Amino acid sequence: MLYGDYTSNVCRRQRDICAGSPTRRDRKVVYIYRQYTEAGNADAVSAARGALSAGQQDQFWVMHQLLFRRGQKFAADDIDQLAQEIDLDIVQFEQDVAMARVKMHLAEDRELAEQVGIICTPALFTEGNPYSGAWDELSIMDAVEQPFGFWEERASQRFFGWAASGGLLLILATLAALIVANSGFHDIYEKLRLTVFTLEFGDARFGSPVEAWINDCLVTVFLLIVGMAILVFAGKLPNLEA
Repeated sequence: MLYGDYTSNVCRRQRDICAGSPTRRDRKVVYIYRQYTEAGNADAVSAARGALSAGQQDQFWVMHQLLFRRGQKFAADDIDQLAQEIDLDIVQFEQDVAMARVKMHLAEDRELAEQVGIICTPALFTEGNPYSGAWDELSIMDAVEQPFGFWEERASQRFFGWAASGGLLLILATLAALIVANSGFHDIYEKLRLTVFTLEFGDARFGSPVEAWINDCLVTVFLLIVGMAILVFAGKLPNLEA
């Protein structure tokens, strides 16, 4: 599902990518387009009404394509000319543009968009989930066609976005440690723990057991990350994800 605006070049590009997905693979892809016009953008509102009004004569998708090809600006009679190009009943078309039902459809699309947190276009949803990746064709096709790698990435994002994920990992690590300590893997673990890992730079040499590397280096990195997260939360550092 794509929320878009007929006056946006970026939306037009994403529409072309999403609409072309069913022809790329031998599988069923349902493409849904919903209107989300920027407040105060009269051209976008007029174009959206034109598309919905054409839909009253079963020509929504034809008008949809023409509007995106037309460009970012629409003069007063541009949409009427497009309606004439596709042989719509122009009298009915002009009546439909002013219909309360068309205006209500626009309002409903905008309300649905705001309920799911959309603040700008384009906004893409696949399988009911918001798309938050890159807007290049390959990334979008992965999201739409959903190969195994995409499902794996989505599953990991959901897991680590879950508030209890850190606690669950800690419990699993504890259970694993108990199993290793009380099984035949104990000797292997002890040998690994005491193995000396060495870094050499010319004549300089620095070596420590694996246990020391974990205690001194990895814990330091962990504390650094925690400290930076606290500073971001306190507003002392910018949030790079924003």
